Amino acid sequence: MIRRNKEILPQKRRFISREKGYARSKLSISIPIMFKGWCRFFMNLNLFALLIAALAGATMAVQGSLNSALGKVIGLLEATLIVMLIGSLTALLFLYPLGLGKGNMFKLGETPWYTLGGGVLIVLITYGVAASIPQVGAAKATTAIVAAQVTTALLIDHFGFFGLAAISFSWWKTLGLIFLATGTYIMLMQ
Repeated sequence: MIRRNKEILPQKRRFISREKGYARSKLSISIPIMFKGWCRFFMNLNLFALLIAALAGATMAVQGSLNSALGKVIGLLEATLIVMLIGSLTALLFLYPLGLGKGNMFKLGETPWYTLGGGVLIVLITYGVAASIPQVGAAKATTAIVAAQVTTALLIDHFGFFGLAAISFSWWKTLGLIFLATGTYIMLMQ
């Protein structure tokens, strides 16, 4: 018997073909056993949110390189200003003419003061990325950025900063952080 949501369900009978490595049940088609396990793993991780995050990470590397190239021509702080203006216009386009916003701008006064710090931080981030890529290259700069982001995110999760739900630090996360530090060291070596 299988327990699911405080309900007892009859267990499905499984037949495993050793030659082909397929799992078959009366209710599903034959799917490779390994694929079924990976599907369950990714569905538990909220795959769509992770794909969006991965896409944001990939675009960050491209954006940093573009900002760096623009900074070589017009200057780094000037490039940061231009990028912020274009980003603001793009956000306005998504928010108003396309109607993609689902929030309420009139509630801005209800937010804690520190939440507006993201506006200052985005300037520092954009400038820092554009300044570091010409010096060390896109791969090394992005490696340092990601290592710092993950370490900071683990601290924010653990302590529940900024009104976020606290997510405790585990030994698995410690092991992941050790692997991240090792990978960062390898990537940053000459």
